[in-house]
Amino acid sequence: MKIFAVFLNENKRLLREKGLILILMLMPLAFIVPIGSAYTSGAAATGDEDRPLLVIDYDGGKQAQDLIETLDESFRIERNLPVEDAKKVQLDSDPDCAAPGPACDEKIARAQLKESARTLALLIPKGLSEAYEQSKQTIVTLKGINRYLVGQVAANIRNLRPPEPYKARGVKYADERIRRKEGKAGKAKA
Repeated sequence: MKIFAVFLNENKRLLREKGLILILMLMPLAFIVPIGSAYTSGAAATGDEDRPLLVIDYDGGKQAQDLIETLDESFRIERNLPVEDAKKVQLDSDPDCAAPGPACDEKIARAQLKESARTLALLIPKGLSEAYEQSKQTIVTLKGINRYLVGQVAANIRNLRPPEPYKARGVKYADERIRRKEGKAGKAKA
């Protein structure tokens, strides 16, 4: 009963001071507006989600197509840039850009990355599908100016075939170390 009496007494005292009520109502807004605008303006201003992922495919094999299809589920994929894009980055006199193809796309993408006109580009090397079938190591290059998107695309590629701990096979990052596990044969000898 005393708690209820204290509550009523405090509310009567609060209602006498109109300035205190105003401060209590406006104080949360004083913090919400600047903090909210700080967090949303950076993300909305970049618009990186609207920019497509340029895939430069030198391979053209089945594994490269599977990789592109998997990335297409999460990102908007762009391939085979028009030759007019080479003119925009002053590559129209380059012999690689005389006809559309992966070599021209790579040069355009590198120029656009330098100018920050493009956020991300994925370079699939020639022989990726053959190396995959023969279980050979292949390096896929992913370049971008937005670390978040580069990491997201790299994670999506890694999820295609994550490294397994017994033979350390699978897609892994260049600087990643796989902790290997001992197999059944190794445990039997010990």
